[in-house]
Amino acid sequence: MNKIGFVALGALAACVAACGLSAGDHATYRVGLTEADTSGDCNVDEDDSSTFRAGATFVLYRSSSAEDAVFLDTGSAVLTGTEGDDGYTFQGEVIDQESFGGQTIVDSDHDGLDDFGEDQMVDADEDGLEDSFDDDLVDTDGDGFDDRFDDDIVDADGDGEDDRIVTTGGDTLISTTTVTVTLTIEGDLAEGTAKSVTSSTCEGDCQGFGAQQCTRTQTFEGVEIDAAATDVSQ
Repeated sequence: MNKIGFVALGALAACVAACGLSAGDHATYRVGLTEADTSGDCNVDEDDSSTFRAGATFVLYRSSSAEDAVFLDTGSAVLTGTEGDDGYTFQGEVIDQESFGGQTIVDSDHDGLDDFGEDQMVDADEDGLEDSFDDDLVDTDGDGFDDRFDDDIVDADGDGEDDRIVTTGGDTLISTTTVTVTLTIEGDLAEGTAKSVTSSTCEGDCQGFGAQQCTRTQTFEGVEIDAAATDVSQ
């Protein structure tokens, strides 16, 4: 797999246009990115290499609603940056969690016990009355339907999922990607470094799972262009 295809870092090169922009201004830059240097658990073919650079065009702007912030629009995402003594820094983070394994039970009062097995006292509405026998009405999501008999879905938090259905135990795989871009600008020239760190961890028993981390780094340089006279579709 050729490492020059590291799209996330390539998109971030556009941050170079931010310098010197006032609120409401924007600038367009054409930049070239080197092949990504990798370290850690990146699962790349070390025999592959390329001297080609990846080209990209991006728009940078300042918003009137955030005086100190510089925004990078890559076409698929917008990152926020700040200015420091040595230039500009942009950063973004994505966290993805995926649960697997475990046991699905009915647990209306979320005490970790199956309502139809282990739980001797089910009190979903927390009124001190046992829902099965002593309570005249149980309506935890306030929709006017009794949760026990009339309500097809109990959804107090509005997430589209039935609150009574709970998964206990199991593991959670957490993948985090953090992208950081630093840049300097001198006249119409810009250069910088873009780094992406992707880590995978697991919460739970996670038998056989080993934590992993991959770091990808690219350098870039570019020039300011006239967006009106240039095809910026690529």
